[in-house]
Amino acid sequence: MSRRIAVRTTALFGAPLLGAALLLAGIAPARAAPAPDRCTAFAADFDRATVAHAQAIGPDACRFHDVAVRTDGPAHLHIDTVTVQHIDFDRAARHALQPALHVVLTGARFAGPASRPLTSYIMSVTARVFDAVLDYRYDPRAGTLVVSQLAISGPHLGGLTMSGAVDGVTPAAVERPGAAAASGIRLRRLSLRLANDGLVEAFVVPPLAGWLLAGAPDPAARVAEMKPVAVLYLMATLGRMGVPNASIAALVQFITDMPHPRPTLTVEGRFDPPLSVADMAAIAAGQPPAPVPGRQLTVSYP
Repeated sequence: MSRRIAVRTTALFGAPLLGAALLLAGIAPARAAPAPDRCTAFAADFDRATVAHAQAIGPDACRFHDVAVRTDGPAHLHIDTVTVQHIDFDRAARHALQPALHVVLTGARFAGPASRPLTSYIMSVTARVFDAVLDYRYDPRAGTLVVSQLAISGPHLGGLTMSGAVDGVTPAAVERPGAAAASGIRLRRLSLRLANDGLVEAFVVPPLAGWLLAGAPDPAARVAEMKPVAVLYLMATLGRMGVPNASIAALVQFITDMPHPRPTLTVEGRFDPPLSVADMAAIAAGQPPAPVPGRQLTVSYP
């Protein structure tokens, strides 16, 4: 159980930044099309998504209306509008990661399947509407991906904002994702700010509970058992990494307050040399690399 918690805790810091950036950047289509239909063709190749209407709003920008994104579960994600700026349609035709994108999702919410009317109705009443923003730049020669903003916010949710820089993002890591292609990826910088006002309860707790509490006869008791394990992992692992005691105490308090953490959690990481995939795997296994003066992680949580 401690290993499962360790993996999930480590994923909180490094994986969302790279994963979300590459996921949203991956809306680039498999082929380009001549104007004025290039936005329609761009939308036609969205992975797992359908678009009711595509609109060109500039020479390198498109806006997509009534976007439905299929998920692995019964629900789907509905987005009122998705605005994408700085599109390089030539690179899109080559399946290449866009050198820069600014993506804005407005009016996003999860909806139930039409085949389950009651579930669909309940979700329509209880769904949390949110907006999201992604802004990044990618230097293919240097292999550096800089995410200046990755944010989610909405009424009765609060907000989550992340930024950071990742090295070693090669074309192979984007075009042929997998362990081998991703082995050279390194996390150089990470900033996270969570102002929780329902966001954790709405979007983090349900999938986390489904993953960790499946089959538990008493989920509440199981959570009570797991918290001390997570705390011991954090104290031991982060202590061996040289993380300041005040930062460890802040993370321990955050875990203790779950599933209703208070605002605001802030995380600042500067890693020189950058953290490799192997380093992060070792941290997840509770065997972190030795402390390095250039690697600093600070956490605050009132």
